[in-house]
Amino acid sequence: MRCRLDGFYDDITWERPNYCRVVADELTPDLFEPLVGTLFHADLGGGQMLELRLDELTRFGAIAGQARPEPFSIVFGAAADRPVGQGVYSLDHAQLGRNDIFIVPIGPGADGRRRYEAVFN
Repeated sequence: MRCRLDGFYDDITWERPNYCRVVADELTPDLFEPLVGTLFHADLGGGQMLELRLDELTRFGAIAGQARPEPFSIVFGAAADRPVGQGVYSLDHAQLGRNDIFIVPIGPGADGRRRYEAVFN
C-alpha cells in the first residue's frame, strides 16, 4: 500500500500508520473488508472525537463508465447521543491510519445507534 506523507508518496514500511493517509484510489472494498467490526475515530474539531464502528460493507460490482473499478459503500454505527452532520471528517483507524472521508447520516439502525454512510464510486 502507498500513502501520502507530507505531500509525497511513499510505501508503508514503518511502524507509525497513524501518520499515513492512504491514496484515495487505494481505498478499496478489499482494504475495508477485514476492518468490519473495528473502530474508527472521527475528528470533530476542538479536541472532540466520535467513535464509529464499521458495521457494513456493500460491493456494487463493476459499473460501466465509472472511474472506480469496484464501487462500494461502508456504513458506520455511532452512539445515538452525539449526532454529526454530513461532511468530510478525518477518520483514524489503528491499521488504516488517518483518512479524510465524506460521511452522510442515514438514520438510526435497529439497535438505536446512529448510522453514517460513505460511498466510493
